[in-house]
This record gives sequence, structure tokens and C-alpha cells, in this order.
Amino acid sequence: MRTRKPTKCPRCGNKTVLPIAYGMPGPDLWEESQKGRVLIGGCVIMPNQPRKACTTCDWDDAGPRPDDGEDIWDID
Repeated sequence: MRTRKPTKCPRCGNKTVLPIAYGMPGPDLWEESQKGRVLIGGCVIMPNQPRKACTTCDWDDAGPRPDDGEDIWDID
């Protein structure tokens, strides 16, 4: 699994935007979430769920978007 350092939030400006991973978390993903490198989004995977979110102001990138062909399992 690839993770990234937090990025800048478009709403609040803090560098607290993290990728969101969906599905049943295994030990590695759980450890990454405990270290603050990824958010766990839950086990149910639906279209147009956010791919990243801010841990400061709760902003996320959810909403309608064109099918960009991106793999739903790729959290980058």
C-alpha cells in the first residue's frame, strides 16, 4: 500500500489532508491509520465517495466527478 504525507487543505489551509482507504483494514492499514498517514473510510465502497479528507476542518473531495478510470483501490 502506498501512502503520502498530509497535503494542504483547500478550505482551512492546514497540511492535514490524508488519503482515505476503503474496505476491511488489515494490520498494515490499521497501523498506517494509527500513525496518521491514512484515514479508514469503512467497509462499504460506493461511487463518488471521497478519496481524501482534512482531519482539521472535515473537508473532503466527495461529489460527482467524471469517471477518470482511476482504480478505486489506489488511495493516492
